[in-house]
Amino acid sequence: MKTNVIEKNDRKSIFGWLTYDWANSAFYTTVVSVLIGPYLINLAQEAVGEDGVILDLFFFNVTPKGLPAFCIAISVGAMVFMLPVLGAIADYTQLK
Repeated sequence: MKTNVIEKNDRKSIFGWLTYDWANSAFYTTVVSVLIGPYLINLAQEAVGEDGVILDLFFFNVTPKGLPAFCIAISVGAMVFMLPVLGAIADYTQLK
């Protein structure tokens, strides 16, 4: 019986993952910067008006025009805290 063994430094696998990462990055950059921003602004303006408040935090308010930037900031903040932990788990366990 043959077991699935992952070879280290396999050039075909590395090239495949590099190509996947390149295409995936281009897709998300396009979707987030070009399509999602105007769509979120339009949805928020329909819900609360052009200058309405979506989220009232103690130190600032999130308006429809600032919603895409706020969402990106939250996602980047989550990545800053979560990716080192997830990377360590992937490096030191068999959970690839």
